[in-house]
Amino acid sequence: MKLHALTWGDPAAERSAVLIHGVTSNSQSWIRVGPRLAEQGYYVVAPDLRGHGDSPKADGHY
Repeated sequence: MKLHALTWGDPAAERSAVLIHGVTSNSQSWIRVGPRLAEQGYYVVAPDLRGHGDSPKADGHY
């Protein structure tokens, strides 16, 4: 399974944050938060959950 994700910051940073969107939303909901966390030294990942945003939906039932 492949998921689309937005990322900010340095992948080698000591601190990481994963931002999960709500139902019917996508990673774009974190477009203001991600860069601010990266400025504070975090590597930030905001995935589009399965079937949301640019991530594909399941072939069958969930």
